[in-house]
Amino acid sequence: MMPALSHSLRRAVATAFIVLFFDISLSLSCFYGIGTLLNHLPWLKVVILGTGTLLILYMAYGMIPRSRMR
Repeated sequence: MMPALSHSLRRAVATAFIVLFFDISLSLSCFYGIGTLLNHLPWLKVVILGTGTLLILYMAYGMIPRSRMR
């Protein structure tokens, strides 16, 4: 794994925009009452929870050292 300072400026800016997008979307969803929406649309709750689960599993897989997999 490479240190953060060895990445390019382009990757740093992309990361900053991704964080900005998710921060704004979280703020808007809290402001407009995502809980009410999820109570009325149970399938949306399943999609969001499933996507989050897959993302966490992907991140956990990335943390497993490559040497153990060989």
